[in-house]
Amino acid sequence: MKKYLFVGEERSERAKQMNVTWVDKKLCAGHLSKAVEAIGIDWSECAFKNVFEDDIQEIRTFEGVVIAMGRKVEKQLKRAEIKHEFIYHPATRGTVRNIENYKAHVKGQIAHIVKCDHSKKTSSCASCFDWCPECEKYVLKKELVCQNNSIGRVPHS
Repeated sequence: MKKYLFVGEERSERAKQMNVTWVDKKLCAGHLSKAVEAIGIDWSECAFKNVFEDDIQEIRTFEGVVIAMGRKVEKQLKRAEIKHEFIYHPATRGTVRNIENYKAHVKGQIAHIVKCDHSKKTSSCASCFDWCPECEKYVLKKELVCQNNSIGRVPHS
């Protein structure tokens, strides 16, 4: 069962020409996949709809977390009174288009929704993991050690 529903506007002309969808991780879906995987969301747990192409009732009845990608989508979901989270669309303009900035944005907006499978030890769940600025990755609390610590291998606190 899918846990997350990402809602866009509509397929771009380029996506139609290439015959790709969000699932293929092509075009801006590549940015989205990198950003959500960085916070511990498995791409296979994601579903995708487009608010201007798909039936709004399918979005309304989704049993997981709905994420609006972009302000136009957010507006439509609010109008339909559908509870949702918000992120910028991965094809947005400006400095957030940079992949590292986009990852930080997505983390700031939706990291709290990640349903951690504590046994996998691959998530960014706040109760299991801390961000190590030296390693530049999430590390399991009290189990992993920093590989880049200049003083030596010191356990993360």
